[in-house]
Amino acid sequence: MGYLHRVLKSTCGDCNQTFTWTFKDDSTIAPRWKCQCGATNRWKIPNDNPNVPAFLYSGTDKQRVLKFYAVPPVQGGYGSQWAHPWSIRSYLSQASTHFKSCNFWSSKHTEVLNEPVFRDRCTPDNYDREDEGEPCHLTSGWSNGRSSCPLWDRTSELIRNDSEYRFLGNYLNIIRDRHFPMLIPQARLGIGERRRPDFVAFIPLQKWKFRWIAIELDDAHPQSDTAKDTQRDSDLLGHGYKVFSVRRTSSLGYFEEARRLAEYIDTEMNIANHNPAEVAIEAKVTQTTPADNIPF
Repeated sequence: MGYLHRVLKSTCGDCNQTFTWTFKDDSTIAPRWKCQCGATNRWKIPNDNPNVPAFLYSGTDKQRVLKFYAVPPVQGGYGSQWAHPWSIRSYLSQASTHFKSCNFWSSKHTEVLNEPVFRDRCTPDNYDREDEGEPCHLTSGWSNGRSSCPLWDRTSELIRNDSEYRFLGNYLNIIRDRHFPMLIPQARLGIGERRRPDFVAFIPLQKWKFRWIAIELDDAHPQSDTAKDTQRDSDLLGHGYKVFSVRRTSSLGYFEEARRLAEYIDTEMNIANHNPAEVAIEAKVTQTTPADNIPF
């Protein structure tokens, strides 16, 4: 899973060979590594910050926009095991606080085959006992017997139209309790907020490297708007986003299109499993001791 991978590459300062490593956690990353040529290299490990924005403003009405952070801005390491940058759980934790519709909380319950298992609960906003409440309907993808909840109803206030509402609902239904990125509705990009994609998402390729995508529901656009869409895509690319264009193929809704997006995200998040070199980031060598200089 992308959130859990740590992938580094580094080039030996003596023989110029480049190697790639995958780590389980930060504690397994040694301060130096030994090359096949015998040289010992000291490297600079990246800091904890991934390449994502620290915050975004979201909403259709300029007078009612909400500020969301990559992770819940609470001190003391709160949510460090489940509220990863721009994930669904990170978003819901902040949305429940903003809207005061419920008190969402999560915890890493256990692991199964090295995959985390989370316990997602919600209680009424004025009730703060974490051992009570009911399963979160949003993270369950509406599989707990309800098709809506107070938090979902309030989240819809940030969405522009029924098409976006249905698309996001289908996405959450498909994802269910998997640890996936949230689709942030109507994110306002740039200091002038000239662009406001239908959704943005930040896909974790590994802990330090995310792919930024902007999801645009283009099925309502006439062919005459092709030039406008091309300019829009160019502008979004300038902000660092790859455009994921959605065109509805069925009158029944956006389920297939949401599934296509979910499958794309899943593929991206699993690149590190089969091709770690593709998502590795450079850890520069700061000092090299050649093999013939190492005392025995």
